[in-house]
Amino acid sequence: MKLSTLLLALVLPTTLSAQTVAPAPTVSIQPSKIDSTAELAQLMQASETVVPIEKYDLLSVRVVGADELAVRTRVAPDGGIDIPLAGHISVVGLTVEQAQQAIANLIREKNLVLSPGVTIEVLDSPGRTITVSGEVVKPGVYPAAGDASLSTTATSGVRTLSQLLSLAGGLKDTASGIVTLVRPSLPGPVSIPLGTDPNRQIYASLPVFAGDEIRVAHVGQAYVIGAVGKQGAVPLKNYSPTTISQAVSVSGGVGFEASANSARLVRIQGDKRVVTVVHVRKILSGKEPDFALQNDDILYIPTNKGKAALKSGAAGIIVSLASLYIYANP
Repeated sequence: MKLSTLLLALVLPTTLSAQTVAPAPTVSIQPSKIDSTAELAQLMQASETVVPIEKYDLLSVRVVGADELAVRTRVAPDGGIDIPLAGHISVVGLTVEQAQQAIANLIREKNLVLSPGVTIEVLDSPGRTITVSGEVVKPGVYPAAGDASLSTTATSGVRTLSQLLSLAGGLKDTASGIVTLVRPSLPGPVSIPLGTDPNRQIYASLPVFAGDEIRVAHVGQAYVIGAVGKQGAVPLKNYSPTTISQAVSVSGGVGFEASANSARLVRIQGDKRVVTVVHVRKILSGKEPDFALQNDDILYIPTNKGKAALKSGAAGIIVSLASLYIYANP
């Protein structure tokens, strides 16, 4: 979205009802923050709850020492599979371990093997999927179970984060190096740093499960306007977050006339514009926590008289309009 379009939209009377004023930023306005190493370490060790075999799952069944009983087959609509020489057996609703035991019992009952060791590998499970969206070559819905060449464990077929991104064609050049994991069992989205080469990052091996969504944001840019040395667009890095203090520094720092503790952050959230008071000077002095900017954020730093010190020209007119809107709706 162009800066001029976004700022001009702020002053349209028809949009005033969507504007919300919030207190100083809290965790709720920081979805792009980097989670602690300890939190990410827990996710690295996470395991999927035991899930039952479903219809149309593709299974590889092997029996130790009896290759003639091995089969690669998809579960039929009636919930069963055919084991060579042993016959038909229902496996839907059973866990892999339960299905292994049931097949072993069937083989034993048929007197084919006295003590059969059965292993089952889930190669594909169409009903269990993971969504990959955003700045990847092929966004879409992908199976949660992988084949033997892609699986992290030989029996589960659990995919990793880097494998899902590879299935989606990899990251675009415009992709942020921080991807977001949305998991139904977690209290909120989790930011995961991958940098420009996910395969070289420790978190690339993070396991992902059915129902997860991987969101890859556009690296984008934010805007710093008002009483700073150089107002305009600030490119967001694709390998680490760009914080308030970094953006202000790139913009030449706050001017001596700035009312830096009365700054406003304008952020698009869904179909609303949220205008938040930001204590920039306190952030710069370490008295308040810094936080990351998001794509198309606008950080406006007014003068101590509540009027922007603007240069002449179209940019000045646009920022003046933003100033009038923000101060007309404190």
